[in-house]
Amino acid sequence: MKEALKVRVWDRYLVVPKLIGATFILISVIMLVYTSIAAFAAYDHVKDVRACVAAAQTAAEYSVCVQKGMAAGIYVYAPKDFDPEHTAVPSDEVWSVILPQLSWWLFWLAVLVISIVIYRVGKFMIPLEESVAVVPVETAPAKPEKPKEEKPKTTRKRKTTRKKSTSTKTTKK
Repeated sequence: MKEALKVRVWDRYLVVPKLIGATFILISVIMLVYTSIAAFAAYDHVKDVRACVAAAQTAAEYSVCVQKGMAAGIYVYAPKDFDPEHTAVPSDEVWSVILPQLSWWLFWLAVLVISIVIYRVGKFMIPLEESVAVVPVETAPAKPEKPKEEKPKTTRKRKTTRKKSTSTKTTKK
């Protein structure tokens, strides 16, 4: 079974589970970093849009904030008539922007753990409890055993299969 898990590439043997595990470890670490950066960037976008909405004094400034929020994927409450006191970014918007990033981060964390298990598959031992049931079996009455006769040991001379070879040397002229 172990030979089936090896592949020869040039002059080296690669163990397939280790190769697959190492590849997915690399991919999952890169994606963990990427989703972490994306989550922080999404949170920064929410903070920027909230600050923009809080600072907006005119309908034009507020429409710029709404456009900035739409570009970042953030919902901004846009009333028909602009009133600086009744403009807001919903408080649950932070979670609606960060939770998808968090779920992807947890997915890649699970991929990383599974990849480490696959990489170390040869070193893991799964403890299994083994129980053996003893079943009583009726046996036939035992016959008395006859004593075995011992044969005298003889020594034989070892035969060799090597042939004597005669070699002739040739000289250069």
